[in-house]
Amino acid sequence: MPRIAFSDGAEAATFISRERDGSRYFSQGVTNVRSDAQDIIWQATSWDEAFYCLEGAVQVVVTDANNEEMEFTLDAGEFFWAPAGYRYAVKSTGVEAKVLLTIGPQMRSGWRYTGDDESYSDTLISMRPTGARP
Repeated sequence: MPRIAFSDGAEAATFISRERDGSRYFSQGVTNVRSDAQDIIWQATSWDEAFYCLEGAVQVVVTDANNEEMEFTLDAGEFFWAPAGYRYAVKSTGVEAKVLLTIGPQMRSGWRYTGDDESYSDTLISMRPTGARP
């Protein structure tokens, strides 16, 4: 699968998407985080996310509207639900990690307007099987 870089050292391979598979309600993929990865920071405005740490460990920092922060460390085998409406940061813990990422609901535009590389959306579209409906 093609990769989308969320930061230097953190990239995801999306294997279920609106663009490629016609998924209307969620997107899913695996994010690889190097031991020296830069932080991934985003505002979850219109979708929830779920993380399941497959290998290694990552730190998740949640910031609310009052700039109050809570920190969580996900070790292999642990799950974290990230509801919309908060700012999130995923940080490296100094060890490589692999995280299953599920996002829902899927935006009608798929990955195009998430603030990430728009060409990723085009790449997924180009991978549609012949005759598949968007």
